[in-house]
Amino acid sequence: MLKLLFFIESFSGGGAEKALVTLLSYLDYTRYEITLLTFVNTGPLKYDINPKKIHCQSVINPSPKPFVSFWNKVKYVMLYHYLPIRWTYRWIVPPKDFDIYIAFTEGFVTKLLAFAPRRKIAWVHTDLINNPWPLKIGIYKDWEEEKSIYTSYDDVVCVSHSVEDIMKNYYGISNTQTIYNLIDTENILKLSIAPIETTILPGFNIVTIGRLVHEKGYDKLIPIIAKLKKKRNDIHLYIIGTGPEKSKLEQISYENGVVENVFFVGYQNNPYPLMRQSDLMICASRAEGFGLTIAEAMILGLPIISMKCAGTTELLRDGQYGEICESYEALASSISRASQDITYLHELKGKASVGKEQFDIRQSIQQMEILFDSI
Repeated sequence: MLKLLFFIESFSGGGAEKALVTLLSYLDYTRYEITLLTFVNTGPLKYDINPKKIHCQSVINPSPKPFVSFWNKVKYVMLYHYLPIRWTYRWIVPPKDFDIYIAFTEGFVTKLLAFAPRRKIAWVHTDLINNPWPLKIGIYKDWEEEKSIYTSYDDVVCVSHSVEDIMKNYYGISNTQTIYNLIDTENILKLSIAPIETTILPGFNIVTIGRLVHEKGYDKLIPIIAKLKKKRNDIHLYIIGTGPEKSKLEQISYENGVVENVFFVGYQNNPYPLMRQSDLMICASRAEGFGLTIAEAMILGLPIISMKCAGTTELLRDGQYGEICESYEALASSISRASQDITYLHELKGKASVGKEQFDIRQSIQQMEILFDSI
């Protein structure tokens, strides 16, 4: 039985974390012994992990006790920014011989597991050219250091061919392969008929899902809703997700006079009933590696309009399965057309329904098993 260690930052509701939870639910536990290591034991997805099958360990366990909370903050800063990375590795990683060490997100997780003694796999979920967040927050001192870390891995798994091209051409990494995130079509359809958690108002309802961060482009999408409100007062935008830019985005909503049209519904463990009852799915992202919510929208037959970025363009097959926009002006125009032209909206719905056929969870699982077993 192979011993696998998966390492991820937290159990937050992001696409990478969600993809890992789905992967762990489908692995064959007669073949693999799984340990899941998180840096911080927080996030809604931790309740979706089966502790009877998976050994869970965390570096930092939040506590309401003041002293423990203070010590956790000190430990976080020390480990993340000040201690030599080799010392940090010895402190964090369980002292056990694993057959494979898997860094399932970019940044600190990938940098740390580069010092693992045996086979190492790095997972890349984002476009590191248009969204070089590990460099922006100082995890690596420069691009050369980041490249050297990826070069030390035995395998680099990319969630789209677009991401793989970046790792090959920009980082010069040759040991790459593309494995799409697992999409559990049957479970999504089943969950979509559950009672809805959010009240849907009459009118034209748009949904978008993602962390409230700059890369998601919500600062551009909200003013578009304000512009379209002048033509159709009953247009509504439901933003599913949490993140550090919530206050900023709420202020943008207020300044644009759309507080009654834009709703921040927070994280939802089951967003599919809201998606199913919406009229349109929007991806306003500046960068995406895969675009998990785009895939989920296709499964639900939800019309899709997206900004052009690596992952979503690939999933939408250059416009075969949804509208792709080169600019935010084009995005505004396409949303306006969808809200007023029922024929165009039905055309987008038909494209999305065809697009869902590309997702084969069995193929992705088989790819992963071949990857893990090839030691």
